[in-house]
Amino acid sequence: MPSRANKNMDQSIPPKGVVLKLSCRKFAATRIPTTKLRQADLPEGWMLVHVIADPSADFKDRHLFTKMPPLSDNLLILGCEDSYIHLLKKLVRAMEAIWERWGVPRWGVVRTSEVEFVDLPLFRMFLREMQFQAEALDPRACARVFGDRVVPSLNPPPQVNSLFLYQDTFMQEYYSRNLDEMREYGMTLEQIREMGEKHSGANPGVVGKIMYLTVGACEVLMEEFRAVNCDVFASFGGVYPFFIEDNAISVIMLRWGVPIVHSEMLLRCVRYIHGASCGASGGARQNPHPESG
Repeated sequence: MPSRANKNMDQSIPPKGVVLKLSCRKFAATRIPTTKLRQADLPEGWMLVHVIADPSADFKDRHLFTKMPPLSDNLLILGCEDSYIHLLKKLVRAMEAIWERWGVPRWGVVRTSEVEFVDLPLFRMFLREMQFQAEALDPRACARVFGDRVVPSLNPPPQVNSLFLYQDTFMQEYYSRNLDEMREYGMTLEQIREMGEKHSGANPGVVGKIMYLTVGACEVLMEEFRAVNCDVFASFGGVYPFFIEDNAISVIMLRWGVPIVHSEMLLRCVRYIHGASCGASGGARQNPHPESG
């Protein structure tokens, strides 16, 4: 059972572990209540933070912690872009805000989006297991990423532990259906198509609805993304690795030698409930290779 003492975790108490629930302004009021995850569901020491962004806010390039009405859960509003293509930036900025407000959460960070938690006892079991490992080991030295689905990025896949160039039309297809969002942020389909034609992939790659990053993995992600000024359109030698969030995390971790591990527990505890949107990851890409299961 969830701890009674954790039902309304005070923002003045530094969390030891954080669950970041990424959403967006457009769908926050309707989608967050459907996810069936509340602060009271988490083990003691873990904090749930819903994350949205508002590029028009007075605190541009900063952030605001508040409460999510009518819920008592924590809400983080970031002064940055709120589009789907900027999802990696939203995740990194949320981590930076957590580090700035409370310091390093030793137990690490769970990143999830608009999913329904169908097995909360199993999710609590996973969090306690990560908590135990973080206390037993140096969480910075033992950088790892756990995902609900870890797959080869192509069929047949390239060599394991390799980066490769491939064509990805996912963002182009998404924005062809969401032209208003694309225009709001000054993008064009031609620009998105060109990036997709020079996309960097990783094998193994984490793809899906939910992932857990140790403190070491979080700090690798933040350091690498800061190096390109948190620009999802940045390139390395003409290759664009950052504009699809889950793939970008895979590329960054492989470049740093951080293991990516499949977690059957994470796979079983959630299911996807919405199509791809400005705040959700893992929509049409949640299983791009059906032959992999």
